[in-house]
Amino acid sequence: MRHKKRRTAGVGILIKVDNDIKINDPDVLDPRVIATNLTIHGFNIRIVNVYSPTETDISDSKKDDFYRLLRKACQKTVKRQKLIVAGDFNAKTDLALKKCCYDGKIIVQDENCNANGTRMKDFCRHHKLCIASTFFEYPLESRYTWYSTDGKTKRVNDYILMERFVKILSLTAKQSQILILTVTIVY
Repeated sequence: MRHKKRRTAGVGILIKVDNDIKINDPDVLDPRVIATNLTIHGFNIRIVNVYSPTETDISDSKKDDFYRLLRKACQKTVKRQKLIVAGDFNAKTDLALKKCCYDGKIIVQDENCNANGTRMKDFCRHHKLCIASTFFEYPLESRYTWYSTDGKTKRVNDYILMERFVKILSLTAKQSQILILTVTIVY
């Protein structure tokens, strides 16, 4: 009898085929980190998609390795390129549950923050990234991106981190872990 090995990582980027979008080959750094460069109407963007290790299943050294790869994936390759990082950070922070306009410039203490949440906020500060969901007012129930099979447990695991130049029009995170991101470029 053959046993299936449980998969613990995997990311991807889905991009609409459009004559105004030029796509470079993706940089697959790890099963948890993928990046690609896009040119949309002449505007250069670096998109990075991630799946962070959970709090319980991997050692701190593996998490350090993940964030090293993430920093490498975020290196811009074109002049005046803008950065968007999206994915499952397995981060828990009170910032995700309210409109607080977290812009990555300051240290914000929150009582409900796990180690992955602290790492993500540190990453935002280092790269001057905003947490997109904190700039919008919408119901608490609409902020959750992960639901347990027990029907009671729910969390925000999925985040979009970006430089302040981008205005998010819509964001949908489904239980299938697929992020749909519609972006308007503000010049």
